[in-house]
Amino acid sequence: MIMLGAALFHPAGAQASEAVTVTTDTTSYPYSSSSETVKEKPSAADVNISRDEAVAIVRSLFPQLEKAQADQVELGDPHTYPPRNELIWTIHWTIQKENGSYGFSSQVDAMTGDILQVHIYEGQDSETRAYYPPKVTREEAEKIAKAFIPKAAPSLASESLELDERASNYPQRLFGPVRYHFSYQSSKNGIPVPFSSVNMEIDGNGRVLSFNSNSQISKLPEGKAKVSQEEAEAWLEKQLQLELVYTQTRKDWREGDWMLAYYPARGNPVTLDALSGEPYLDKALQPASAKDYQQLPESTNGFKARAEGSEPISAEQAIEIVGEVVELPEDLNRISRSLDNDRGENSRKVWRLRWDSNEGMTPFPMNSTWVTVDAVTGQLYEFRNDSYRAYSNAQDAQETEQKSEEGIGAEAAADKALDWIHKLYPNAASELRWTGKPEVTPSADVDGYAFMFQRYYKDTAVMDDYVRIYVSGEGKLESYWAKRTDNLESKLTGLTAEVTADEAKQTMLDASQMHLTYLSDGGYHILNGSYVDATYKLVYSMKYGDREHEGTVVNASTGKLQQLYTYGMTKPVAGETAKDIAGHWAEAELEDLVQHGVLAADEQGLLNPNQAVTIGEWYSMISKAMNGDIESYYYASGDGEEDKALFADVTKDSPYYQAVRWYSQRYQIKHDPERTLGVDQTLTRERFAELLMPIVHYDKLAQALNDSSDLSHFSDAESIRSKGAVALASGLGLLEGSGGAWRPNDEVTRAQAAVVMMRLVYLQGKVDQAIDQY
Repeated sequence: MIMLGAALFHPAGAQASEAVTVTTDTTSYPYSSSSETVKEKPSAADVNISRDEAVAIVRSLFPQLEKAQADQVELGDPHTYPPRNELIWTIHWTIQKENGSYGFSSQVDAMTGDILQVHIYEGQDSETRAYYPPKVTREEAEKIAKAFIPKAAPSLASESLELDERASNYPQRLFGPVRYHFSYQSSKNGIPVPFSSVNMEIDGNGRVLSFNSNSQISKLPEGKAKVSQEEAEAWLEKQLQLELVYTQTRKDWREGDWMLAYYPARGNPVTLDALSGEPYLDKALQPASAKDYQQLPESTNGFKARAEGSEPISAEQAIEIVGEVVELPEDLNRISRSLDNDRGENSRKVWRLRWDSNEGMTPFPMNSTWVTVDAVTGQLYEFRNDSYRAYSNAQDAQETEQKSEEGIGAEAAADKALDWIHKLYPNAASELRWTGKPEVTPSADVDGYAFMFQRYYKDTAVMDDYVRIYVSGEGKLESYWAKRTDNLESKLTGLTAEVTADEAKQTMLDASQMHLTYLSDGGYHILNGSYVDATYKLVYSMKYGDREHEGTVVNASTGKLQQLYTYGMTKPVAGETAKDIAGHWAEAELEDLVQHGVLAADEQGLLNPNQAVTIGEWYSMISKAMNGDIESYYYASGDGEEDKALFADVTKDSPYYQAVRWYSQRYQIKHDPERTLGVDQTLTRERFAELLMPIVHYDKLAQALNDSSDLSHFSDAESIRSKGAVALASGLGLLEGSGGAWRPNDEVTRAQAAVVMMRLVYLQGKVDQAIDQY
């Protein structure tokens, strides 16, 4: 067996044995690690690292596992599917906690001894959680990370790992355990390898909580680029062609503004193989050129939508409607159904239906059918058949890969795809275009044909709206996926192009450069589960600053570059301090909130610390402190309330909408569109005390203490209504009196709110129930 990597790591005591269950019945994830993959199921005799050594390696580097039990150790990865055989040890850990327990898994390369994956879950009531202020700073945590990597993955010692600042600057919430995220990108000969990285998480106490390595360096092609950067950029200038399209911005897949934009034309590659000098195209999907798309022929057998405004159909009706066109499973033994909001169109209700069956002891369904259908119109958005077979030996694997020799031809498959598109898509002949030819044809990897249908509006492609149909080699519909924007005409009317394609091209060329990078081609499953083997290439890729070209367009109206997609939470840039807080009595607290994204300076760079805060502004502050990016938080939750008024003064257009959603759901405030919440009212000290009580989990106690709290030491005690809340807020040191009075009706300034916020931060972990828990 060939050794992978340059070194093995055997800590002292690595031979110690544990009473564990060992199994070699495996499946694996094809791109989960750099470990070796074999054709037959591996056995312990095939590897360099024994089961006990793998357990000892992980235990030696994670002291938290001192009392953990390695219940089961498996050669391979039982958690992923479809199956491939990979030489890794998967270790299942269990940690006992009082009357309960929790568990997790880790993985070790069975050839090199490198740790591939560990993520330690601490439990909600762990006494070791590191709250603010942390014992170690981010700079100190980074030193810990750098020292840890060569111990956990010795074979990475010869690699160049550079900290990815953008990926590592994951914003630290003020509330909750302090955790630092570090992402290191691999490079070879100074050239970045974007799909090869090491990711770590370290808590505020300096403990490593997670480690994940997916290095692919050993699989990369050797040799230096035979094409120079100047030659690559000259090629791009000649090669680049732009297409005018309708598209829209999105944040975390939430719909944004529509625009006319210039984008690299379909079928026009802008990536160049640095070794061969040939244009690069994905080997699995070969998109046709825009000029090849043609209108569909008319059909009398088109889709008939239910009337608008109809009541939602039942799951049974959805099944019946879809079943009239596609073949639904009759022999699968389990079904799940749910009525949800469609993520692409949040106002759209859809039925999500799934049939699947487990065969034998595998934890993954061998056969599954997935359906998504509009609950009002009956339109199908997704249909997918997944059919896999667990490999029992190399012969079975070979039999599984064999394709039927009696399949249909491309022309017959196209006829079937055309028939289905008319039956399943509204106004298909007028809205869609296609090439008439499959994007994917049968091969050693794929058993069937894939067809692409692009939506057009007034002869211009709608970039985000399209349909993909996969027809199996036997002529069956294996998958159908449709993206169709509702009320499209109203969103596109009036959009015009003010710059030419040549002007847009020059804008792109001026702002971009070709840079050397490694590219992973394949290594994924497509269509009906067909796996495309991964190969790796050294290429020149178009890049804008530190961003790849994908998702960057020239706005045809403004002539400026625009990024279409933004994801996740963003962290303020270091040094973005407001101009008017230097020397302020609450400077430290205000600065903390600015650096954590809770407060932000206005366009003039001012924070206005002495300005009174409204109730809505406090909701916004606490939601950001608890969650970071509240917009991303709620898009991920998919609770379907995006268009509902929460209160009379909190409609979907309110700047406090998402913050109030979070606060009311977390602290169980019932929405009532008929009454006002008072978000525009100035926050007083007494109202502030009331709003603090749910956060410290004393809201019920505060009510109980209203009649018994003695506030006579305050000269204005008689003017205090919420005596329980004031007594607790004062006793906890959150809101104190001054000059012998408590001043319940005084306005709360931004600086005062910041100070109270930081007092809450320091208080977390010291109360019976941690503030970040609920």
